Parts: sequence; structure tokens; C-alpha cells
Amino acid sequence: MIPTLQLGGLGRARAQSQASIPTWEEVITDLAPLYWMKLNEANTAAVEASGNFGSAGGTVDVIEDSGFPTFGEASLIPSEPTRSTCENGAGSARIIMFGGVGAAQPNAAATIYFIYAGTTGNSAQIAWRDGSGSGNWFARFDGTNVGLRIRGVNLTTTYANSNIKDGNAHLIGVCVTSTDASLWVDGVEVWTGSCGGSSSAVNGWTYTQNGSFSNQKLYGLFGDFLVWNRTLTDTENEDLYAAYLGVAP
Repeated sequence: MIPTLQLGGLGRARAQSQASIPTWEEVITDLAPLYWMKLNEANTAAVEASGNFGSAGGTVDVIEDSGFPTFGEASLIPSEPTRSTCENGAGSARIIMFGGVGAAQPNAAATIYFIYAGTTGNSAQIAWRDGSGSGNWFARFDGTNVGLRIRGVNLTTTYANSNIKDGNAHLIGVCVTSTDASLWVDGVEVWTGSCGGSSSAVNGWTYTQNGSFSNQKLYGLFGDFLVWNRTLTDTENEDLYAAYLGVAP
């Protein structure tokens, strides 16, 4: 499946000087994530060899099953049409990213982003989770609305999953403070709610599935996965989406 990229005002913005527009890589590098899984490779060996591009260092492990995941798929980033992504589907295939020894564990402040295009999954349809045994941090896309677990607290947003699982590419972020959480989709804050809890996010992030639970995964194309141990500002969230589109912030 090749997703339809929703470009918004991209055509108008292309008239601006390209020299003034920061690239996706430049903006993320400036924002300095702890974890940055790029997946911009043609095969499993290359993804694992690349490791974590974030400041926490560490490794990436790819668990293969039933022919998934496949790498070198169509780009999900409008500003980088030649950038590779991966596809995941049925089976227990998943990707796990570990920070280096002593890597910070987000708690009172965090931001998690990923890029996705798809329409379905199986049971719980979890896109990412931390490395804790009980999954204290995750995002799920089954049911009517997007669900989150932050610091061990389950949250149900008011944002419909159908807005995300429509086959188009989306940039999806979760911003966390000590008292609340917010959901960002394509550069817009679409939901915010209070959030307590105390459980830190444990090192070892699983992407495209709920840890080892093969019946709890999201199917489709997946791009970069990013984690910060701070809350991105509104401006930073908007700048990230502008870089994703390839337009001036």
C-alpha cells in the first residue's frame, strides 16, 4: 500500500526559498531527542547496524516473523520523498530500541512521536510502548478513540481513531507534563487531558507492537520513532510538522 500524503499548503510554500527551510533531519537534530529510530534503511541488518540516533545511544533489534517487517518501503515524509520506511503486519514482528547504559527514563516530562500510514491492526493495536513489564507507557488505536497509558494511568482521548487509520500518512505525537498529556496530529493539538501517575518509562521501546504480544499490534507503514525526556513547546511541535512537510515554520 502506498499512502496518500496530505500536504496542506505545500504547493504554496514551495515558492519560498528552499534555503530558508530547515530539513527534517536538521530540526530533529536541534530538538535533540533521547531516542531516534530512523528506519531509513533497505534491510534488517542495516537498521540494526544504525542503532539509536538519539543522544541516549544504544541499539536497535528487529524481531522478524511471517515475512515482516519489510524495509525500503515508500516514504511517509513529504519533504523527503526518497526516505525509506518499514511495513509491519501479522505475526510477532517488531522493532525494539534500547538506550545506552544510564539512559534517562522519561517521567514528569516527555514527548513521543511517530509517523504512520495504515487502516487496521489486530486486538489492542498498540503502536509503541516502553520497556516496563506491564507497559506503563503506550499508545493504542483500536476502539473508537485514541487511547494512551502514561505513567501507568490509562487515558481515553476524544480524538477518533478513524482520523488516523485512514490510509494517509500522519505525524502523531504525545506530549506529557507532570499533570497532563496532549495528543498532536499533523501539527495540531487535538486533545489534552489531566494525567497523574508516577511510573517512569523504562528503557527499551517496542515499536509497531505491544512488547512481545503479537495479538496487540498496529499494521501498516511506519516512519521515524522519537522520544524526548522533556515536553516540546507548541512552537517546537509546529516546527516539527513544518519540517515534515518541507515548508517554512
